[in-house]
Amino acid sequence: MYKNILYNLYNKALNGRNGIDDLVKFQFIILIVLTILDIFLDSYIVGLLQLITMITIGYRFMSKNLYKRVKENQIYNNIRYGIISPFKNIIRRIKDRKHLYKKCSCGTTIKTPLPKKRGIKHTTCPNCGKRNRIIALRKKK
Repeated sequence: MYKNILYNLYNKALNGRNGIDDLVKFQFIILIVLTILDIFLDSYIVGLLQLITMITIGYRFMSKNLYKRVKENQIYNNIRYGIISPFKNIIRRIKDRKHLYKKCSCGTTIKTPLPKKRGIKHTTCPNCGKRNRIIALRKKK
């Protein structure tokens, strides 16, 4: 019974609000890092940065101006993508050990199965039709 009452109050309070998006999640991470720094440094500047971060999190979370908050989140995602995208193939190679990845000159990433033997292999890009050379340093087990 109390669970339904609290759930209804929560829904009424957050109806039409921005809520949690990627930028708020990032600000939470910054807040946690600042809290850990504050434990070791005990500085007024770090405490002030914590307060500013908490205020901006609360403001973005409770804001009803969805257009501005979505625009801010898109700017943050574009910056994050610009930083992460050069390392995307490296992360993929670490996670997927059964395939090889090669970036074509047209921008397409080609995924090929790991060959049975080491050496130079050739693949064709499905997007532009260009033939690409892949050097296989490891072989299928």
